[in-house]
Amino acid sequence: MFQKSQNFQNINFVNKAKTEEKSAASFLRVVYQYMTAKNPAPQPEKQLPFITLNADTFNEAPTDGYR
Repeated sequence: MFQKSQNFQNINFVNKAKTEEKSAASFLRVVYQYMTAKNPAPQPEKQLPFITLNADTFNEAPTDGYR
């Protein structure tokens, strides 16, 4: 299935989008900003749903696509 992608060449998937290489300094800057932010982990506006799962939940693959 993935082999049909235009980005699949030989045995590799090739990302066509340009990506910017980051330096260690920019990584440390992001970590510092995260650690010193006033609210680095905001709470959801409303309670998230709770769904009980068990082993049987994963016995069959979903019918509506990849997961």
